[in-house]
Amino acid sequence: MVINQFCMIETVLITGCFLLLIIHKSAYADPVLITDDASVADLYTCHFESNINFYKHQEVNSSFSPVCGIAKNLELSFQLDDHVQNKNRHDVISGQFKRNLKAVESNSWGAAASLTISRNMYGDDHSSWKVNLPVTYLLLDDRLFLNGNISYVHQGNTQYVLAAISSNYWINAKTSLSAEIFNQDHQSVFFQTAFGYELIQDFVRVQVAYADRFDHHHDRWFGLGTEFLTNFKLIKKSSNSIPVQ
Repeated sequence: MVINQFCMIETVLITGCFLLLIIHKSAYADPVLITDDASVADLYTCHFESNINFYKHQEVNSSFSPVCGIAKNLELSFQLDDHVQNKNRHDVISGQFKRNLKAVESNSWGAAASLTISRNMYGDDHSSWKVNLPVTYLLLDDRLFLNGNISYVHQGNTQYVLAAISSNYWINAKTSLSAEIFNQDHQSVFFQTAFGYELIQDFVRVQVAYADRFDHHHDRWFGLGTEFLTNFKLIKKSSNSIPVQ
C-alpha cells in the first residue's frame, strides 16, 4: 500500500539522521509549515528536516531536506519531494541559497532573502525558480514567533506572487502551537494548524498538522513533520585555526 511504503521511507530517513547527527545547538526550522523564517543555519553546521503529508484519495507527499551554513549568514539547502497522485509519481529536486539580511535577535526582528531552483523529474514543466523574502518577529520574551513571506515564482510561461503568514506560540519549553495562511496558486487561500512537541530535549521535535482551503474541502491533508534541532558539525577547527571573519 502506498501509505505504508512512505511510512517506511519516513522511518528510514529518521533513523539515518539519528546516526549522522552530533548534538550541538537548536535551529529555528518548522518542517510542516509553508511559511519560511528569517533565520539561517550556523556557520559550518547542518540540521535536517523531513515531513510526510497524507491527502485525500491516498495521495501522499514526503520530503527530506538537509540545511547547512556554508558561509557567514549564508545557508545552502537541498530538498527532495516525492509525490504520488492517481498512482503517478512526481519527484521534485530543489536547491536553495538563503542569505541573512538582518539577524533574528531576541524580542526583535530579522529578515532574509532566498533563491530556490526546482526541477520536476517527470512533469512537463521541468524547472522553476523562486525568490522569497521572509521576515521574522520575536515577541513575548521569544515565546511568540511571527513570520511573513512574499515570493515571486517563475514556472515555465507562468509567473505569480505568493504570500504567507504564520505564528508559532511556545506554551512551554517543549510544546508549541502554530497556525498559518498561505496561497500556492491562483485559487483560494489555504490555512494550516500544527501542534509540536519536543520528544528529546534539544534534539528531536515532531509536529502533527491539518491543512485545507478556506472555501472548500477538496485539498485538505494531514501532515507529520520531524525536526532535528541539533546540528551536524561540518568542520571541527583546531586550536590554532584562523577565526572566520
